[in-house]
Amino acid sequence: MPLRINKVSPEQGWPGTLVEIIGEGFNPHRDSNIVIVGDRPALVVKASPERLLVMAAEDVRTGEIRVEVGPENADGPVFELLPYPPEDDWVAPAAPRFFHGPQHGTPSANVQNQRILVLPVFPTDHRITFRSEHPRSCWDARLRARHSCYRRGKHCRQYL
Repeated sequence: MPLRINKVSPEQGWPGTLVEIIGEGFNPHRDSNIVIVGDRPALVVKASPERLLVMAAEDVRTGEIRVEVGPENADGPVFELLPYPPEDDWVAPAAPRFFHGPQHGTPSANVQNQRILVLPVFPTDHRITFRSEHPRSCWDARLRARHSCYRRGKHCRQYL
């Protein structure tokens, strides 16, 4: 089956953006696919014959998307680097922050001091439950029992 890119999503983003490439002829082994996003090598996160999930490089630019598998290659659409929001705007969607260890490296097994991507995030679709909303929860009951035990000055032998 010839190598072909049918769809890329999203076609714009920042460094660290996860890009899904739908097509044909991809190698199911991640390391056998060479993917270029925005003229920079991308990290292949998942691979199957019809789908690649890749992460745009830290130094991604506006530029072509290309996949190479062995001697074959396929070109996709242009990846557009989005503008960054102001640094003091912590609410607007933006690129992840990259942190570097003491040495440069690529993700490899059994190799120390590799670069990593840390994604400090908070879910916007998760409802936080406060103790006041459910005062009889198991956790709250354990805290009350422990507090009353210490308040009475007795040695509790309960495992809370």
